[in-house]
Amino acid sequence: MGLEWVTSSLGGVLANPGLSKEVRIAAQAANKFRQFASIKADFGKGVADSVNFDKISNVVSSGGTLTETSTMPGTYFTIVKDTLTVTEYGISVPFTGKLETVSASGVKNLTIKALKNDQVKVLDKAVYTQMSLAMHKYVASSATASNWTSNGTATLTASTNLNAFHTKEIVDKLLMKTHRI
Repeated sequence: MGLEWVTSSLGGVLANPGLSKEVRIAAQAANKFRQFASIKADFGKGVADSVNFDKISNVVSSGGTLTETSTMPGTYFTIVKDTLTVTEYGISVPFTGKLETVSASGVKNLTIKALKNDQVKVLDKAVYTQMSLAMHKYVASSATASNWTSNGTATLTASTNLNAFHTKEIVDKLLMKTHRI
C-alpha cells in the first residue's frame, strides 16, 4: 500500500488507493440505501463528466404455464439510453508514519473505522436523497392499513412503525410491478 503523488494546479495531494479500497470494503455491510444502487464503472471520468448507461425495462408480458404441445410465447423488452453526471465525495484524516509508530493503538485501524463511518453516512444520504424523489410513496397509516400515492407526494403522515403487514404490502406491490410494465 504505497502512497502516490499526484500534482494538481493547486499543488500536490497524497492519495492512498489501498486504504481507500479497504475503507470501501469495510463499509459495504453498513450501507442501508447504497446496496440498492448499481455501480457503473467508467474509468477516467471525473467530477461533472457525463456517464452514459442503459436502462432495461421488464418484459412486456409475463411467462406462464404451458401445455405439452403449445408454442412457446414470445415477448420483448425495451432499452433506453440515459446519462448521469459524476459527483465526487471525499474527506481525509491525515496522519504520519511517526504517529503510527509511537501510537499505543493502531492508528490505521482507527482511521479506517472513522472514514468507514463517514463514508456510510455520506453515500447512504446521497442515495436516500435520490430515492426520496421517487414518484411512488407508501405511508403506514395504522398497524394494518396504508396509503399509496404515485405523484411523488405522500398525502398522509405515518402514524405507526413499519411492520410485517406493511413489508408484505410493499413486496407484493413490487412483485406485481416486476411482472408488468
